[in-house]
Amino acid sequence: MHVELKPGRCNLCGLHSATGVRGSPDFSLTTRNPDVMISRANFTRIVWTESEMAKRKRRKRIPAHAPSASDAAIGNQEQKQENGVLQLRIYGDPVLRQKAIPVEEISGAEKELADSMLATLYAIPNGVGLAAPQVGVLKRLVVIDVSREDLDGKPLVLINPKIQSREGEVVDEEACLSIPDVTADVKRSEKVAVSALDLDGEPVSIEGEGFFARVLQHEIDHLDGVLFIDHVGGLKRGLLRKKLRRLQQQSTDE
Repeated sequence: MHVELKPGRCNLCGLHSATGVRGSPDFSLTTRNPDVMISRANFTRIVWTESEMAKRKRRKRIPAHAPSASDAAIGNQEQKQENGVLQLRIYGDPVLRQKAIPVEEISGAEKELADSMLATLYAIPNGVGLAAPQVGVLKRLVVIDVSREDLDGKPLVLINPKIQSREGEVVDEEACLSIPDVTADVKRSEKVAVSALDLDGEPVSIEGEGFFARVLQHEIDHLDGVLFIDHVGGLKRGLLRKKLRRLQQQSTDE
């Protein structure tokens, strides 16, 4: 399966590239469950090219089942709006700086949360990733869909994801839906290997490269209370200070 990402803004909660995706990133996924995540195969490799995505029509995904009321887990402060979309937390909200709690047991609450997060993600043009703390839930859960333009693609739901290894370094521009109107160049590992659980509690191993590796690192950072601006040097951070103070004040006022 080949997928092309259109040039322009890409939101990974939301990752941003002023000129689009650089290079041809790819990833592979292995799992014990033959029906999980990306395809009905024990091993799937998806390669992004720059020739096919423009031919595909945009489709807004609908969660498998409608989200219901939030559970009573610690740190679960999600606020649902219309159509199951959750309220995004903005810079200055303390929840974005707290460390998320590992999921000990996967229940209906986690599945409902994943559906609500996907509904929120698909409500954002070109959004490709979202972490639970961004919707006020301190659970180690992220949703990612870098192939949302592909009619045959499926989203990733990763529970308790952990980066096991890193290779190389690359600098690219990032942004975040929780820090609107702020962008900066961020150095990330070019390749990462990640372990996690899927919604069935099955272990999965993921190898990400290029853009997908950046998405994984960005989202996993959120689970530890780390924002992309924390990777920005002092001089550039100083230039962003005015915008950050304004966002923090707005968050406090709300």
